[in-house]
Amino acid sequence: MNITASQLNRAVRCLASITLPQEDSPNARSQQGSVLARYFQRCSEVGQEAALAEVPEEYASVAAAIDLDELPIGLAAEVAFAYNCRTGQAVELGRGIERRYVECLHEIVPGAALEEWAFVTVDVLGVSDDSVYVADHKSFTDEEPARDHLQIGMGAMCAAKVYGKKKATVAILRPHGNKRADEAQLEDFDLESVEWTVGGLWLQLVAHREGKLELEPKPGKHCKYCKAARACPVGGGAAMVLAKPVAFDWRAPVTRDNAAAWHKATQALEELLTQRRREVAELAKADAIDLGDGWILGEREKDGNEVLDPAISYEVVKESLGEEVADAACPRDFSKAALERALTAHKVKGKTKVKDQIVAKIRTAGGSKRGTRRVVEEYLKE
Repeated sequence: MNITASQLNRAVRCLASITLPQEDSPNARSQQGSVLARYFQRCSEVGQEAALAEVPEEYASVAAAIDLDELPIGLAAEVAFAYNCRTGQAVELGRGIERRYVECLHEIVPGAALEEWAFVTVDVLGVSDDSVYVADHKSFTDEEPARDHLQIGMGAMCAAKVYGKKKATVAILRPHGNKRADEAQLEDFDLESVEWTVGGLWLQLVAHREGKLELEPKPGKHCKYCKAARACPVGGGAAMVLAKPVAFDWRAPVTRDNAAAWHKATQALEELLTQRRREVAELAKADAIDLGDGWILGEREKDGNEVLDPAISYEVVKESLGEEVADAACPRDFSKAALERALTAHKVKGKTKVKDQIVAKIRTAGGSKRGTRRVVEEYLKE
């Protein structure tokens, strides 16, 4: 029953959600967020094209569309912290630890009383002379603003403690919106407010654990991505589809009167289907599933994303369209997305056809390579 920062915005509305059994399988929001966070980290380590080749197929188009020039690539990424809710101590656990909070905490603080600690991972971290910069990549638009976002605020509070700073810049980075969508300055009293909030939630959990406080589930919009939804007596998210009767006929057409109910039900169904597809894929990955009629669902190797050599690509674009377009398309790491942006910026006619011709020439010149990846999909028995 430890607090993690990703729970905080929901916990202040429904603290009971932390005490109920949790489903650890990622939802659509957390899955895409984790993939993109890893992609941004790898961009700073191996370059955009190599990092893009590692992105799972279902997220490749999302990642490729992101203009990295507008994001703070190069700062520390995936930095994990732990905060002692009883003493106020904060420690850095490591970078890229992939949520191995408990293991890393015991290495740094031997004998730590686990029930006293809360955990947070910061997507992007920078440290200046008098401040910390903490940002989180958010792909969805229904988030709290950066100033009020407790997940980011807790990361800033921990970073400020660890690095001895009194203020922080917090930001929500929107990869689809190109540029920072939201940024705010937090002073020392703002960081103290976050600490009081986290500490207050922890004290309530302690009282609940000791049988002194009963926590009742409080349904609302925050239920949508709750990992305790299936165990919740009130219900919410995907659990609504399984556990609660609907107030309309599933076979009935959508009308003005039932449109709101249909909207809520289809959202919950989409979440449930995503969850079930992921579970089926995990089983198929471990051992292929016979679907009947000669079809199999299992893991096999396919071509990975194509990587274009920057030097060869530059020469091909320069020869075909001139140095100005080549400079725009290949500033650092060449990509198909960068080429398309350059063609658009320079108002090249027949952009799609020209792009295909350029990529074909790059392949002919030996400037293309494609690795392999393993995917779970349907295929015919051999």
